[in-house]
Amino acid sequence: MDVLGVGPAELLFILILAIIVLGPERTVEVAREAGRLYRMWSRRWQTDWEELSREFRRELEQVQQEVEKVRQETEREIHVPEETISTPPRLSSQSTHESAGEGEV
Repeated sequence: MDVLGVGPAELLFILILAIIVLGPERTVEVAREAGRLYRMWSRRWQTDWEELSREFRRELEQVQQEVEKVRQETEREIHVPEETISTPPRLSSQSTHESAGEGEV
């Protein structure tokens, strides 16, 4: 199991090195302080991440509302009552048959 990318062998090496350099009493104090700082940093990171997520959700909801508003406006502009649409002129059946047979020899 790796903790912050540090495996068990590396962790043991760091612990032995800390005991040698700092001494047994000071190593315990430093470990406590490191643990406290890690917890504080972890809580801060979690709080910041939650705030960022809330902000993104708010922005996304605003964008979705704007898109929906534009969609509705576009539908209203495109929707034309059927009475105002004129029927296109129809071609006579003779001209339709002639154009269909043009490619045949």
